[in-house]
Amino acid sequence: MKRIVVLLTIILLAVSCSKDESSSKSNDSINPPEWIHGTWRAEDGYGSTTLTGLKFTSDDLILDMGSSELSHKAQLQQYSQISEITVDEEISNSEYSLRIDYVQGISINYAFNRIDEITIYWTSTGYGNLELKKQ
Repeated sequence: MKRIVVLLTIILLAVSCSKDESSSKSNDSINPPEWIHGTWRAEDGYGSTTLTGLKFTSDDLILDMGSSELSHKAQLQQYSQISEITVDEEISNSEYSLRIDYVQGISINYAFNRIDEITIYWTSTGYGNLELKKQ
């Protein structure tokens, strides 16, 4: 009986002393680097698409469609309730890449290269390669 009490005490201590999960980075959140925060637009437009620009915040990438916006943060919150979503980011002083893996093998990829303080280069399969200016 004494061994069981000691064993239960050790287990309770191990569980209560485990690291705080709330401080770890969630794998379903977006965290763009500070240098890319703000609104970006292509000076020559986006061809025949309805996209008018991109907005980066500390926790979101938003596609500006003129009359509406598409928030990846909102999409992640919605879809993470029904399926596992994985967000992979690579961040440096001059590059930012984002990959979001949704259910059934659907992925969205973004890659941005910082040219200077007001210019980034967006490598995109959907919109082509674009030079964007900070607004």
